[in-house]
Amino acid sequence: RLVTQPLGRLWWDRAPRPLVATHTEIGVVNDAASHVTVSTQVDLLATRPKVGIWRSSLRDRVISTTNKDLPNTVTSVKVNGKPADFVHLGSQLLVAIDPPAEAGTTIRVEVANQGNLAIRPGSGRSWTLGTWAWHPDPGLNGDMSTSIITLEVPKDLVPFASGTMVSTTTGEVYTVLKTKLERPMQFVVAAAGSYQLYSDTRKGLTCTVGSYLF
Repeated sequence: RLVTQPLGRLWWDRAPRPLVATHTEIGVVNDAASHVTVSTQVDLLATRPKVGIWRSSLRDRVISTTNKDLPNTVTSVKVNGKPADFVHLGSQLLVAIDPPAEAGTTIRVEVANQGNLAIRPGSGRSWTLGTWAWHPDPGLNGDMSTSIITLEVPKDLVPFASGTMVSTTTGEVYTVLKTKLERPMQFVVAAAGSYQLYSDTRKGLTCTVGSYLF
């Protein structure tokens, strides 16, 4: 098998991608049934000179529990606050960086996508955004990021997301959960449902369990 590596590296050493994520913020709004809107802001550090494109994983459709083929539509892409050209096809999102990024500089890419992506097992009162590319995923060798996830769901649902909880607030219509990851994670997930939460603290350690009945 042929591989490519920068000079001076062993073939099994992981080479960083031309653009490496250093900080990510993901916002998810479940506004109706299985529909969600996702907004992702990624700060990317250029590791090589004249980087003119960013490649990430982002599936363009999801298969529902009833085997329906549901589109995941990209509605907006910006680079450093300006609209950018992009291609979204299959499981890849390609974003043009114009002008190209110089080595050592940081750029910000913002991507918005939406669709009926919240998979509901058994058409019940819970849903998940699981271990697949429902938001732009830079890949293992392109991610050295801290992450903040903000999940907004109807107030009758209990939200969950990867990371340590920062805050949770409930208003007249929505409950908003914010979490933080201090280091990269291969898969970021979010979920919500009609869960009942139970907590117990013993010897300074609190354990919370969420139970759900269809």
